Amino acid sequence: MNYELIRKNTNYIKFKVRNRKIIVIAPFGMPYELIEKYIQKFKEKFKKEINDFKIAYLLDKEPLSEILYLGKKYTLKLEKSITEISIKDNLIVIPIVKEDINTSLLNWYKKRAEDILLGFCKKWEKILNINSKKIRLKLMKTRWGSCNYNKRYINLNIELLTKTMDFIDYVVLHEYAHIFHPNHSKEFYDFIRLYKPNYEIIIKTQR
Repeated sequence: MNYELIRKNTNYIKFKVRNRKIIVIAPFGMPYELIEKYIQKFKEKFKKEINDFKIAYLLDKEPLSEILYLGKKYTLKLEKSITEISIKDNLIVIPIVKEDINTSLLNWYKKRAEDILLGFCKKWEKILNINSKKIRLKLMKTRWGSCNYNKRYINLNIELLTKTMDFIDYVVLHEYAHIFHPNHSKEFYDFIRLYKPNYEIIIKTQR
């Protein structure tokens, strides 16, 4: 299994999967044989992370044959006779335009995020009778979302468009719940359960 090795003045070995590449950060004196043992130990985990589609991969400009959208895998197909991206059965059909395919898809995800994510925000603001001051949609590396409860800012990860509608709905509720309960306390999860009793099942199905 190929990986990029970075030596640092650290006591521990660390792993990252970034843009479908394994990055190993190891202490200066750690033998290659020991590093290889760690790689083999977590090989299946790395394979899964590498094969899991992320919208951020579209920034790489590397051609893709499949993508995820709302929890479903789609095959990409190019077509001359259309002017905008469309979904047909198990295909996402992309027009042949001047910009590269990955840029077209990234812009498409961003537009869909505005419709879907902002739609869920509107839904929960009405149900909870609150108003956010600012909603930001962006690609985030580690979180599905975040909330600045003092300023009432909601941040949502565009990567949510790879998940099911149920999971997206839960994440949006989760972030709005922080306006009422800043920490992940018992009261916070009681609040979530009040509006979405099956939230734990939803989380498990998306891991």
